[in-house]
Amino acid sequence: MNTRTVLRPALHTDAVWESTGPGVHVAHRDGKALGAVITTDSGAFVALDADSGGLGWYATLDDAKRSVDLHGRDRGLGIPHRFRTKFIIATVAGGIAVLTAFIAVLVPLMARAPF
Repeated sequence: MNTRTVLRPALHTDAVWESTGPGVHVAHRDGKALGAVITTDSGAFVALDADSGGLGWYATLDDAKRSVDLHGRDRGLGIPHRFRTKFIIATVAGGIAVLTAFIAVLVPLMARAPF
């Protein structure tokens, strides 16, 4: 007989889950929406993030909830995951623009300074 052990991260308890209708479970933490789990007609569970993006199909409700909870923990910046790279690039570009403007002002001032 071949047995296999599947280790899963524990389901975090600080996420608050509410049933909002038949087969619909919604999670939130500290007033922020984390996502939802919807039960399909076939009995599978679909996990969705806070932006209704699909996280996956699961055989058990606990596995689907775990997916939503873990994905919600990854939202540390408070920015949807799909926009995070664009946000970081825009922040770096803005920093470079400010530095360039500072240098553009500083160089002429230093050229006139009597040293």
